[in-house]
Amino acid sequence: MRTVNYALTDAKLKSLKFSDRPPQKPKKDGTMPKESASFKVTDGGGMFVRISAKGQKTFAYAYNFKGRPRELTIGNFPEIKLKRARELHEAARTAVAEGRDPAAEKIENKRKQREVKLTFRMASEDWLKKNSVKWIERTRARKEELLTLYAYPKFGNVPLAEVKPHHVHARLPDNSDNRRSIVRLVLLRWSAPRTARPSRSYRRFR
Repeated sequence: MRTVNYALTDAKLKSLKFSDRPPQKPKKDGTMPKESASFKVTDGGGMFVRISAKGQKTFAYAYNFKGRPRELTIGNFPEIKLKRARELHEAARTAVAEGRDPAAEKIENKRKQREVKLTFRMASEDWLKKNSVKWIERTRARKEELLTLYAYPKFGNVPLAEVKPHHVHARLPDNSDNRRSIVRLVLLRWSAPRTARPSRSYRRFR
């Protein structure tokens, strides 16, 4: 990779204000564009600082990945210092050079962190809340009862990412089809990618 000649200094970064934004240029038809809520100051190598109207300064990295423009938010100043932002920028540039998308990786890492904290019971309660509007009260109460009686005691406090279909089969009685169906619906709601089609074992319980 080419060495980046960074342009900003700590003093310059601290002094940047929204009022420093350059004047807007008229469009080709002579009309003025809609006033922007932020403007960018380039640092180098695709890295820039976005200055918002409220004075928030955010480091970001603009790059192309597989022919498409992408943008990675690195972090806010002063929580992240200029030196550290450049280190993260260099790591992102390395990822792109290796054929990886740093923005997509950041999203995936956040998803995994949420899954570690999210228990099966938390996901179930969220599922019940989101679906209760389309159920009659008796149906909602029955589903909640089944989860409370049969699922929560077994793996209610287990991280959702660790609860798999084979756990459902192993920990619930063989004759508990209704119980398994509810547990599977919760797993489907939280685990299946939006673009993925549920497997037969999931679909037949919907």
